[in-house]
Amino acid sequence: MRRLAASLVLALVALAGCGGQDDDAGLPEFSATPEASASAQWDQKAKPERPEDVKTEEGLRAYIDYLALVTPYTLATHDSAVLANLGDPTTCVPCARAGEIGESYGNEIVLYEQRPSVRDVAATKDPAGDKWVVKAQIDLPASQRVDKTSGEAQSKSPAESVAVTYDVMWASGRWELINYASQS
Repeated sequence: MRRLAASLVLALVALAGCGGQDDDAGLPEFSATPEASASAQWDQKAKPERPEDVKTEEGLRAYIDYLALVTPYTLATHDSAVLANLGDPTTCVPCARAGEIGESYGNEIVLYEQRPSVRDVAATKDPAGDKWVVKAQIDLPASQRVDKTSGEAQSKSPAESVAVTYDVMWASGRWELINYASQS
């Protein structure tokens, strides 16, 4: 089940959709972006705020950081709307499956000890269009599955670092997720 949570985090991180510049503007390849720091004051059940969509290296990085927060929020609240809105359900595989969260987790929620962090982000633009392949390392803190009615812990998972590849695109003035996968 921890792999499912890690996959969901990755799926959310892969989401794309930004706006603010014209669609013909180029975005340079980039790597070695600074790490997002974990916050001790983080409230996992607070709906994450989507950053302004900007077709820049910084805009794409902000979107990836946002994706890393959508999964923990969804796992803690079973509110799949944020996940579903990461991209167009006709082109975004995780978005189309967002409603399955409640079925997969039933009466359990997943709570992380602290905010996940994103590091080692590298993006490469597809020369054929406005699509990017983004590779990132997601550091997931220890977590536990909790019965949402009784509050009792059902299971615990140790902290882990997961390498994820996100396929994102710039469409209609916003970043949108297409798909994601763990790097093997």
